[in-house]
Amino acid sequence: MNYLAANLANRGKWVKAEKMQRQVLTLRLEILGERHSYTILTMSQLAVTLYKCGQLDESERMQREALSLRREILGARHPDTLLVMHSLAAILYDRGQVDDAERMQREALALGLEILGQQHPRTLDISYNLCLMLYRRNQLEEAKKLLRETMEPRIAVFGEDHKHTRVPQALLEDIVSKQSDDFIHQCPTHQFLVRE
Repeated sequence: MNYLAANLANRGKWVKAEKMQRQVLTLRLEILGERHSYTILTMSQLAVTLYKCGQLDESERMQREALSLRREILGARHPDTLLVMHSLAAILYDRGQVDDAERMQREALALGLEILGQQHPRTLDISYNLCLMLYRRNQLEEAKKLLRETMEPRIAVFGEDHKHTRVPQALLEDIVSKQSDDFIHQCPTHQFLVRE
């Protein structure tokens, strides 16, 4: 049943996935208990589905609970804890808690680099989300630097034509373009270069 719910979520059928994930969570709570890793996984997956459905209050509450349990049971430095932090940071950002979101994403990136390494897909995803947050907050230099640092590992891990390479590349190009436009508009006078 959990695999079917995950399949629905992967296909973007969020409302159906939510209904099924709630059933799975109820069963896992009854049978396995709150502290079992499968129960916490389902809780976190449901939180992501709720996020995709726009139910940010419940999504945040559930993801915070999953994070607390992950830290308590697996420890702060476990890859599954890292994944929950990454998801919670996105929820916080969309709820307007941008400082908390950025802080959590930075913490997740530092842990990802330490635990998984720069070339791990999860670390690269966390890095991209941090870059996107920085971009939206107009912290273009830092976003550009981080995108450039991770472009080579992205290509090595995903290949040049994979969306996990193309999307960050497009963001990097957008930043460079935006900075060029800002520079041109900041110049006091603009003159055409004309040969005599």
